[in-house]
Amino acid sequence: MECLRREYLLCEHSGRKTTENFKSDFCGVTHQKESCFLHYLRAKFVGDVQFFSHQIRTPPQWHSQIHPLRTMVYNHTFPENVTLPLYALYPNLGTAYYVTPLIHQVMPQETQIIYSPFAILLSLCLAALGASGNSYDEIQSRFVCQPENVKYFLEAMRNESNAFSVTNAMFPSTDYSLTSDFADYSSQNYAPHIEKFDYYSNVPDGRSKFNQRVKELTDNHLKHGLVAESHDGSTLYTDGSEETLAADTSNVLVSGMWVDNQWLYPFPAYLLAKGNFSKIRREDDVEVQEQVETTYMRSYAERLFRVADYGDGIEGISLPMATEGLEMIIVKPTNHSFEALSQAEDRFFSYDDHNSTWKVYNRIELPRFKVESVFDMKPRLKRVGIQEAFDTLLADFSMMFTTRSLLSHVFTWSSLSVNENGIHGAYIPETIEFPVIEIPKEAKRHSFVVDGPFLVSVRYFDETLLEARILEPEGT
Repeated sequence: MECLRREYLLCEHSGRKTTENFKSDFCGVTHQKESCFLHYLRAKFVGDVQFFSHQIRTPPQWHSQIHPLRTMVYNHTFPENVTLPLYALYPNLGTAYYVTPLIHQVMPQETQIIYSPFAILLSLCLAALGASGNSYDEIQSRFVCQPENVKYFLEAMRNESNAFSVTNAMFPSTDYSLTSDFADYSSQNYAPHIEKFDYYSNVPDGRSKFNQRVKELTDNHLKHGLVAESHDGSTLYTDGSEETLAADTSNVLVSGMWVDNQWLYPFPAYLLAKGNFSKIRREDDVEVQEQVETTYMRSYAERLFRVADYGDGIEGISLPMATEGLEMIIVKPTNHSFEALSQAEDRFFSYDDHNSTWKVYNRIELPRFKVESVFDMKPRLKRVGIQEAFDTLLADFSMMFTTRSLLSHVFTWSSLSVNENGIHGAYIPETIEFPVIEIPKEAKRHSFVVDGPFLVSVRYFDETLLEARILEPEGT
């Protein structure tokens, strides 16, 4: 039975394109543009046909029947008589396919970092909700905010409250009053923490008070604060840039992400062992490589894992977590150099490469590691074209405030700690039964050994929660 018929558009290799023809017939139900919410439906063609992506809309009454984050399979008959399975019917936020590649371009290179595309998207969509005119267009054209889709995704994450923690906060100055429409709608869709802060009265100790409040909101997961005073008394952000969190600060957005979850296939503690890791760094503009000793986690037997080959010795593997839909993707180049790592990033962030995977029996060796980063995204967002939101004369947030205002800063912080138990502080009992794994005799066996710089992507149902570059694992 043909369950879905509609006009479609093949995506070119250069990026995602979508059709503006929204009228479709889905199992006999006609969906009109004005009465339906936007969902993405993606499919991978069989053979040599390009990756395909388009949009459908489902009526609101279906929301209770179709969980937005659960896989459903339909048959799609194209005019060319190509039949293929469709999967992942849920609101796609685009964090993996365009938010991450966009933000990656303006993040520090050749250094160990971590950031959360999802948290950044969440804070900017909150800002876009209150923006108007060009201030809105600049954000919306780059991050494609869809409040209903964000709402569904946040609800799914809240249902797994033991696995995720997201900080989405706004600190407007006490000089500004929020409109009731903005307060109500943002609460319904983005669930932000909105708290007025008296920047004027708190000078000069405003930085410490601000940091302390943010630490409390993050359950003290944020160890070092967002801003610190440098030796000359100016405000120094942890990424090295200097600006002023001062009396005239108007509005500060803060976003953050951390994850707690166990491995689906734990690494036995008795197999922990010391091993060498090839650390790379720049010293007087010269790339230096040195061997450092670290603790390696090792799987006790080969298991089926999804793997990817990006070419030129660049490999990827997906390690599933205990929470359904949550995975950690590790991508590593064979060569231990900044050039090879940069090439791996380019390949991994390209659109098509996310779907070229298959399952192989693998034995894994992965070092324990941890990383934390804090960024003021203001200069970086300006580089990707968001200018007016920070401009004193041009910023228009008339949908947010009853008086004229602008964005002063957009802070984001992320942390990731990985050991044999899982991500962050996840704990598993000391006594675990490891069943015997029966592998077919004809099956190929591989080893995935991470002994040099690598990339990490933590995803939940294909949305990128955390993205990291690891140059040197640290003890956890």
